[in-house]
Amino acid sequence: MEARIKAAALRFFIYSHLWLALGAAAQTWWTLQFLPECKDPWRLVMAVALGMFALYNWLRVVRASDPGLRAASPTLQWSHDHRKLLVLIAVGGGLSGLLVLGGLLPRTWPVVALAVIPGLLYLLPLRTKSIGLRSIPFLKVLVIVWCWTLACVVLPIAARGGDRSSLLVLAHAFVRVPIFLALAIAFDIRDAHSDPSSVRTIPQVLGVRWAKVLGVGLLLFAAAVVVLRGVLEYNVYVDGDLPWSAVLVAAGLLVGAALVLRASSKRSSTYWSFGLDGLLVLLPLLNWLGGHF
Repeated sequence: MEARIKAAALRFFIYSHLWLALGAAAQTWWTLQFLPECKDPWRLVMAVALGMFALYNWLRVVRASDPGLRAASPTLQWSHDHRKLLVLIAVGGGLSGLLVLGGLLPRTWPVVALAVIPGLLYLLPLRTKSIGLRSIPFLKVLVIVWCWTLACVVLPIAARGGDRSSLLVLAHAFVRVPIFLALAIAFDIRDAHSDPSSVRTIPQVLGVRWAKVLGVGLLLFAAAVVVLRGVLEYNVYVDGDLPWSAVLVAAGLLVGAALVLRASSKRSSTYWSFGLDGLLVLLPLLNWLGGHF
């Protein structure tokens, strides 16, 4: 059973998904670091943060309606106790995100729809004991990766427009999909004993040990792609400059691999929130810092 966060302010910061929304903003900013020609980059960052803030709070309110799940999770119990506030946040955040997108909506609405609809459909049927989408093995993690990749990678590239969009999506997805997938697996390891058996997550099906092997392997793959991409950059190839961004990001991914390897339901809330979820913020910061060396 996960440990309850004691400090009220920190509890709100984590349980309301404000920290996760900042992670989504940082991941979008990471993509935009490679798109200097993109107009209104901070509008996209804010829109993704608001959208994730809204979606995750709505999903949490629905999950918290199950008494059995609440009993095993202080997070869900907190969400149930504050459900009226979270519903307001979900509705207000979603509408605000659309307003922030503004003139970019005609170009980006298909991506927004494709990101939001699968997340909402995953809730059907609303009662966890029913047979529905959640009974499909591995679907939970696939929905998470799909939504995060569309929001943080595809949306900024779609807003940019122009040619080579498909190649850009593929280039970023080779790094970001393994990261999102590894983090989702790690959190499923945490919840392996409390998730209903009908959810059939990767740790439930493969076992915790093999889930860790898969998560670590994914982060090592992402690190290898980052380093290879850095080595092949023009400045490195011609001038022999050290690709600091690639080096720092790869180091961050190795730290993430170590965290996944030590993942356990007994770990503290700080470990999960600021260790693993913190990677969502740390990696874009490392990429940015490397570009200033």
